[in-house]
Amino acid sequence: MPLEYDNSTAPFYSEAEYDLGSLNMTANGADTLRLFVVGQADNTAEPLYVAVEDTSGNVVGVTHPDADLTTGTNWTEWRIPYSDLAGVDLSRVAIIYIGVGDRDNPSAGGTGLIFVDDIGYGRPATVE
Repeated sequence: MPLEYDNSTAPFYSEAEYDLGSLNMTANGADTLRLFVVGQADNTAEPLYVAVEDTSGNVVGVTHPDADLTTGTNWTEWRIPYSDLAGVDLSRVAIIYIGVGDRDNPSAGGTGLIFVDDIGYGRPATVE
C-alpha cells in the first residue's frame, strides 16, 4: 500500500484506515501485529504509527521508535507485541490506522511516500 504524506498543513499527520469489522486478532494464540515498511531517501523523516480501534471505540496507538524509518530504502519489519496495545479489545478489532506524523500531538512536518506491505498478526516463529 502506498501512503503519501504531507504533514506541512493541517491536520499535520497523514493516515490510512482499514475497516476490519469485528476481527478477532487473538485467534490461535496470536500475540503480535506485524507489517513491513519501506520509505524513500528523499522523504522527510516523520514518525510512523499504527493505531487499533475496537468495536467499543477504544483506540490505542504505537509509534515506531525510529523516525528515520520513513527515509529508509530497505524493507523493514515492524513487530508490535500485543502488550503495546493494552487498552483495546483485540478480540473485536474494528479499524486499523497506519499513519505518518503525530496523531495525538500534531505539529507541522514534512512530506514523502512510504509503502506498507504484509500487514498481519500471529505468533513470531521461534528459531532453534
